[in-house]
Amino acid sequence: MDKSWIGEDTEEALQLMNQCMEWARANIYLLRILKGDVTVLPEYVAYIEQRKEEIPSGLFKILQAANYYQFNVDDILQQFEQKISDCRDHQLEIRSYNQQIFEDRYTNLMAEIAFYYMNRNQFEISMDYIMESLEYSVKINSESCIIKCAGMFEQLRHTASLETLKEYQNLISKVQTINQKKNGFVIGRLVSLGTLFYSTALHCKIWNLTYTSSILI
Repeated sequence: MDKSWIGEDTEEALQLMNQCMEWARANIYLLRILKGDVTVLPEYVAYIEQRKEEIPSGLFKILQAANYYQFNVDDILQQFEQKISDCRDHQLEIRSYNQQIFEDRYTNLMAEIAFYYMNRNQFEISMDYIMESLEYSVKINSESCIIKCAGMFEQLRHTASLETLKEYQNLISKVQTINQKKNGFVIGRLVSLGTLFYSTALHCKIWNLTYTSSILI
């Protein structure tokens, strides 16, 4: 390995070099995964498993690729089940991300997992993740993720329990309230709850194309 680019041979400089090399390897693994190469999944999974702050974004990218290329990551989700639960319970130590960024990453990860299970007809599991993502989406007022979650929910509405339907109604009502406070009596782009239901149902039908294609951008 050519180390001529290192300006000095101090321990600090060598540590920096090793860190840069690790980042480079991880980025190469990730790029290959995003191109559908599953052979490097074990290496990338091992990398993020040792770095708690990388888990939400790392799993999100893995799920993006899995949803786009339709490969199975059940074993990875099972492997990280406890760590995902730790995120949910706010027990994960946040270092390099502030709370807002972490919650945004977590919210999108939940939506991606929901989409993964929905594609595999595991609707009950998918619904749990939809509601988890929607709750956080409302909390951080992520309009794009709210629409994604509402779209998936409308597609799985027939599988929802009465309790889940009530919880969903309450969350959507909070969205209306937030927009009413923000825009006065105008509800912004979510003109009405009925419009949201119809628009997101249509959005969900085309989401598999529009949403997963974002992986190529």
